[in-house]
Amino acid sequence: MLGAVLIGLMSVQASYASVEGVMSIQGKQAKSIVQGSNLGKLTPREVKKLTREQQDIKKLEQSMKVDGVISSEELSVLFAKLEISRKNINRLSRNSISTSAKTAKKLSSRDDQSRSARSSSRSINELGR
Repeated sequence: MLGAVLIGLMSVQASYASVEGVMSIQGKQAKSIVQGSNLGKLTPREVKKLTREQQDIKKLEQSMKVDGVISSEELSVLFAKLEISRKNINRLSRNSISTSAKTAKKLSSRDDQSRSARSSSRSINELGR
C-alpha cells in the first residue's frame, strides 16, 4: 500500500515537473517570437500566426487541467504541439520573407533605379556634347 502511495506521489511530482517544462518552453518560444519580430526576422503576419499557435497550445493545456491532472498522454500531446511550434518559429525566422529582407530589397531596388537614372543622365549629357 505504501509503495502504491509513493508511486502515485512520484507520478504527481513528475507530472508537475513536466507541466513546468511546458510552461518553460512556452516562455522561451514567446521570447523567440518577440525577438524575431524586433529583429525584423518575422513579418507581422508571421508573428500573428505564431502567436495564435501559442494561444491554441495554452487553451489546450487549460482544457487538460480541468480535471486537475494532466496525464502523461496529455503531456505527450502538449510536447508534440510545442515541438511543431518550435519548428515553425525556426522555419519562419530563417525564411527569406522577413521585414529586413523586404527592406533590403526595397533599398536595393532604389539603388538600382538611382544608378540607372545617373547612367541615363550621363548618356544624355554625352550625346549633347
